[in-house]
Amino acid sequence: MRIDRLTAADFRNLEGASLEPCGGVNLLYGRNGQGKTSLLEAVWVLSAGSSFRTSRISEAVRFDAAAAQLSMNCESGGRALEVMLTLPKQPQGRSYTVNGVSRRPGDEEARFPVIVFRPEDLELVKAGPAERRTLLDGLGTQLSPRYRKNLNEYGRCLTQRNSLLRGLPGRRLDAQASGVLDVLDVALSRLGVYLVRARRRLLESLVPEAEALYAGVSGAAERLEVRYDCGFGELPEDAREAELLCCERLGQRRQEDLSAGFTTLGAHRDDLVFLLDNRAARAYGSQGQQRTCALACRLASARVLGGLCGEPPVVLLDDVFSELDPARCRYILDTVAECQVFLTGCDLPLLERLAPAGRALRRFLVEAGTVRQEEG
Repeated sequence: MRIDRLTAADFRNLEGASLEPCGGVNLLYGRNGQGKTSLLEAVWVLSAGSSFRTSRISEAVRFDAAAAQLSMNCESGGRALEVMLTLPKQPQGRSYTVNGVSRRPGDEEARFPVIVFRPEDLELVKAGPAERRTLLDGLGTQLSPRYRKNLNEYGRCLTQRNSLLRGLPGRRLDAQASGVLDVLDVALSRLGVYLVRARRRLLESLVPEAEALYAGVSGAAERLEVRYDCGFGELPEDAREAELLCCERLGQRRQEDLSAGFTTLGAHRDDLVFLLDNRAARAYGSQGQQRTCALACRLASARVLGGLCGEPPVVLLDDVFSELDPARCRYILDTVAECQVFLTGCDLPLLERLAPAGRALRRFLVEAGTVRQEEG
């Protein structure tokens, strides 16, 4: 994928910003708080329909505006596309079109491979399981409309189940509540088994890449191993058998869930375990080793997404170079050499020194919500 033009109006602090990036490395530089991250967020919102900064995307609308307007002209899948999004503060009136046709982000005709890497991602190993699930779900939702649909449905069913568990007087089940829980358990089992199986398939591609990249970044100082910890426990290979077993286990946990006030078993509790020479990286790895694990996983995501989509993704690097040593910074850019890259930072000379020789390079000064291309 390649973006040829990006515009953002009334989005965050971008009153009216526009840029025409090159197909190589695009440096977005300037002081903090000027709109650099907002430009990357605009790309992500146009491709994914969601934000990597907030769960309430309406918060991205400029405070004194009724709606934000985003657009990008890009080439993806061998086609020239114009993607436009009108984002009002209220959900009503939201409009998302591709070449003038109304679509939903993630539809077959609206799938744009993009990977974002932020300083927070370097905490992937130390953070909670939700962050590690996001690594897989980010790939799954970009690759499959069905994955996106089932993940959203699972979330809705889980919310309903937890609300019921918390709302029962005295945390006691009656016949009506038991019947509702039976229905929700069947749905959570069906959707959860789909997610578990899809995540395992993604890991079959992701893990070998991550382990090889870790060896490359670390100089093979130790061996990385990534294991999948299923929130339903061990499951049989057959999908129908797995669904029945999950439903049975949810029923067995019902009293425990009532006491806790939430669902203690399921795909929403999946996790990834990182081992370095058979020792848990979260407990025993140094900060450098943990960051290298996170870096290897994010770079592996770019490779897997590109391989499964059939074209290199756009790579968004949001001020990550200030957190990494030059060797790791260069390794990132060498690994995504086939991708169009957007790189933010405050120190332009540093960014220029790290930019790989021989690649197209453009510099954009971002200041007070405006963008200006710099010559040279």
